[in-house]
Amino acid sequence: MTYSSVSVEGLEDLVSKMQTAMMTIDSFTGQLGYSSIKNDMDDLGVTSEAMRTLRLIQDWIHDDELPSLRRRLNLARGLQQKSPNATMLTLDEALVDAMSSEEAEQRGRELAEAFNELGGVNEGFGDLMEDFEELAYDPDAMAGFYAELGPELAAMFAGTLGYPGNNAGDDSQRYLELMSIGLGTALMDETRPGDWYDMNEFFQETDNPVAAWGRLALLQYGDFSDSQFFVQMTVERTALDAFTQDDWADPYSNISAQNLYPHEHHMNVDLPANIAEMAFLTLGKHPEASRQALSGYEDFPLSSFVDRVYEAADYPHDRYELADAFGLAIESGVGAEGDPPRTEHTEEEAAFAFEFINASAGHDEVPYQIKDSLGRIGASYVHEMVAGSYVDDGELPGDRNSSMTDAPNDFPEGVGLEPSFYLSPEITYQFLGSFQDELYLSEPYDNAMGLLLSEQLDAAIQADQAGEGDGNRTQQVMELFGGASQLHYLARREYAADFDAQEEQRRAGVAQFYSSGMAIIPVPGAGHYLYWGFQVVANDKLSDWVSGGPGMEDQVVSENANAEAMRWYMTVQAMIENGVGEDAVPNAPAGLFEDGELKPMDEIFADEQLRQDFYDWVNENPELNGPSDDAQSGWNDGAHGVDTYIGATR
Repeated sequence: MTYSSVSVEGLEDLVSKMQTAMMTIDSFTGQLGYSSIKNDMDDLGVTSEAMRTLRLIQDWIHDDELPSLRRRLNLARGLQQKSPNATMLTLDEALVDAMSSEEAEQRGRELAEAFNELGGVNEGFGDLMEDFEELAYDPDAMAGFYAELGPELAAMFAGTLGYPGNNAGDDSQRYLELMSIGLGTALMDETRPGDWYDMNEFFQETDNPVAAWGRLALLQYGDFSDSQFFVQMTVERTALDAFTQDDWADPYSNISAQNLYPHEHHMNVDLPANIAEMAFLTLGKHPEASRQALSGYEDFPLSSFVDRVYEAADYPHDRYELADAFGLAIESGVGAEGDPPRTEHTEEEAAFAFEFINASAGHDEVPYQIKDSLGRIGASYVHEMVAGSYVDDGELPGDRNSSMTDAPNDFPEGVGLEPSFYLSPEITYQFLGSFQDELYLSEPYDNAMGLLLSEQLDAAIQADQAGEGDGNRTQQVMELFGGASQLHYLARREYAADFDAQEEQRRAGVAQFYSSGMAIIPVPGAGHYLYWGFQVVANDKLSDWVSGGPGMEDQVVSENANAEAMRWYMTVQAMIENGVGEDAVPNAPAGLFEDGELKPMDEIFADEQLRQDFYDWVNENPELNGPSDDAQSGWNDGAHGVDTYIGATR
């Protein structure tokens, strides 16, 4: 057996160069049908041995090498689906020799004819799917299969697999996945047969719910990363065009409101029954298609989709999950995938996020089913949330609007924050508030803020140590995060479903979030500062945080003074860990350091004498005390600005 180590990218480059070389030779020899050097030589009766040799090379490229390379490339593209992260693939040369591209296409066509003769998911369908599975990752074979089967039958077979009671039974899910993989594979063939054009019927409207559902089901599992236009057009014509119409909620007249089957839990596949939900679920897997489809309607912008989906959440049980699927489509379009969600975005992703956040924040009532997506979007755009929390001195509500380009007046530049756009504080506040119902909904955002704060604070302290800029970067960073922390805290107080219950949960250690003060207390074992995190320990100073009585909101607010003190100590700790005041460390009181490291702050706070010693020692060393006080002042300034601003809106 012979194997080759290949890469899709390398083969694509080689095929492209070979095609260019072939066109050059064809032009030289007159194969393109217009005047050439070869024609001029023939007219003059001039012969050349070199020209005959060139024709041999031309025939070799055209008849042997280029078809062989294209076959290898298609097989490699199929293999890439099984190992999407692999840079090199192992290709069995026996597969190349077994069938040419033409032979593979013919085998796919013959299989499609057998499907057609069977007429549906009837007895014998499982046998045909075994043959299909052998070819599912062969682009030449799959292009022939779907070109021969045609769009209507392809959609109907897929739709029938979703329908309860079909002969595939428990294998329905696996067969549907294979058919979807096969369609994605077919689209990888860049030299698809001429009758493939019929598959563009997917780009036409249909009033058949089985066909509509089937089209969208075929886009769920395959690799369509390079076929975003096919996905976009299928989703638009099949469902979204109807969803944008005035009768969008009428299941009798509008295809997007219809279901494949009235009782979703009876279906044999793990997909929703509703057509519109299927459309959004499809876009959730295809980022570019999501942006193009949801922003491409001239008379129905993204904000209209938001309005309609949020309204649909009030409809009966067969529509309430629509918001969840829509949230996945938005996550995909804004680039919020990953755990944690990534925070670097393309211009297209950022523009899409800007439009969505502003539209969503304009709703007082947000469907619960989309709130987990909102939390991840907030986490993905954490730079923008911090920037949107900034309040300039003297700024009042309404003084500025959200902008893709214009920073707020006096916004601190050069501090490491890299927002793609600038939200107004009102929009930021409302958007943050929209996912505060439960602590778990905000957890991705909290973790993202913790990581960003850790990175920004360390970088700022180091920059000030190196004498970069005006030496006040740490204070500016703390001002930004002080405002962001306070805005989130106020949003949580206003929008949390049960603020007291959240505090009890936090205090019990289930999810310890504290959004007004404990913003840089490190949790042991964590690689960064948790934004609201606080490690509750059993000692005299902190035991009262573990349990609280009724009316806890007032108690939490009154504890801000303790939080501010703790934050100052944590700021000092960050300074020391980044080398500030290192000359003073040898003279530190006994017990503060262990093995050259400052003791954890909860241990210092547990011992009143040790806490006093730490406080006195820092104040006796200006290189530590000055920057720490300035940082604390920056935090307080940011928080105070937000308090004043939000207070003016209430």
